[in-house]
Amino acid sequence: MQYILIADSGSTKTDWCLVKDGQQQARLETKGMNPFFQTQEQMEEEIRQNLLPNLPNEQPAAVYFYGAGCTPEKSPLVNASLERCFPQLLPLR
Repeated sequence: MQYILIADSGSTKTDWCLVKDGQQQARLETKGMNPFFQTQEQMEEEIRQNLLPNLPNEQPAAVYFYGAGCTPEKSPLVNASLERCFPQLLPLR
């Protein structure tokens, strides 16, 4: 069974939880990602440099991102960042 990622993001840090078979496997932390303060490119860079190298080689089945600044106007920036870093998940909603 593949794992899922759950992110809880504020402006200063993002807590990531890797869950497989209903059990927490790992917790990771990256810088905060708030689309009011970061560009899509900055969020992608944070994911690529500080999250992806710490994940298993297999791709997640899903990413659930809960974050500050994820308003209807700004959520597309976060979705685009996640889609570019996890292309197998297209399309994200």
